[in-house]
Amino acid sequence: MIKFREETGKIHDVISYGAIYFYKDAFIKMFERLNIYSDETFDFFYEVKNKCKPLLECVQPFFYYDSLRPCFLLEYFYNNIDYQKAKFNDFINILQDFSKLKKGFFNYMFENLSESDKIKIIDDKDGSTICNFLKNTTLPLEMKNHFLFMLYNFDYAAECLVNNIKETYKHIQKLHEIYKNKINIMIERIMSKEVLILFERVHGTSEIMTNKQCFSICLMNQHIVLNKSSQSFYVLGYKYKKTLEMHFNKKNISIKSALEIFGDRIRLDIIDCLKKHKKLTQSEICRLINTSMANTSRDISILFYEGIIKISHREGRKVYFMLDNEYIELFQKSLINFINELKNNCEEIENEKTRLEQA
Repeated sequence: MIKFREETGKIHDVISYGAIYFYKDAFIKMFERLNIYSDETFDFFYEVKNKCKPLLECVQPFFYYDSLRPCFLLEYFYNNIDYQKAKFNDFINILQDFSKLKKGFFNYMFENLSESDKIKIIDDKDGSTICNFLKNTTLPLEMKNHFLFMLYNFDYAAECLVNNIKETYKHIQKLHEIYKNKINIMIERIMSKEVLILFERVHGTSEIMTNKQCFSICLMNQHIVLNKSSQSFYVLGYKYKKTLEMHFNKKNISIKSALEIFGDRIRLDIIDCLKKHKKLTQSEICRLINTSMANTSRDISILFYEGIIKISHREGRKVYFMLDNEYIELFQKSLINFINELKNNCEEIENEKTRLEQA
């Protein structure tokens, strides 16, 4: 029987609130790409923001979000806590281990560096080491300044983070209570046969596997559908059903969105690997393209939610991915139509030019 755990959705709302607070433009970009952005997209966010104290800038890096990779806090909790059992105080206790938090944060931000280089950054006394590394990143200047501040004041920033999360959580709890009826309606929809079948098609699960899942609901991030497969856990967004349907509604592929996806080297490497080997797990792809597990996981998620790849099958906890031929065919048609439109436009300009020269 499918289980629901309200606490997890509240924690995701707290994290999403912080990420949206600092990076709303990145969320708008993502929502527009998914075709689910509307005037009421941030209603829940504004409802909480109007009652919360402002978040301090020193906590901004903990929520850093670029519309591609989950923010640090989300990954940190996933790696250090059991979402099916943990209570709010368990999340707070993990954050209050500042030494572990600092190590986790710098590992996250500089994941591609060697362990010795990460230690140099963490132990940096005068800022010279981290400045050299930051020069080679694509982070905005404002964010680089935040990182330098955190290097010398990490415990202070972490203490502010804990206080901000406690404050936000109080209002998130009230929000879930206010919209309890709406949440119950969402739960009933999730339990409907139509949505469960859609869920199974998207995530490649059987009816038996689906019934063993544990679900929660996030109001703040309206599209989110997160899978913690090792714990059989899903966090569902407010517009969860619409997000699932996006996987099977590929007739109107955006050329801009597709070119952004195909314009990334790692994602092209993943596609190339699947083209050669047909079916691969995330670990196998990671080894073949020789990049970090975090980067591989991020880009596989992007390709999956765009519909470019899909789940082939599962073997125990192993999930095998393959290219989605339907997407490839539809993208090919869209690209041909786009090129033909450009060609016709150029011909019209040439004809108009010729007409003016003859006049």
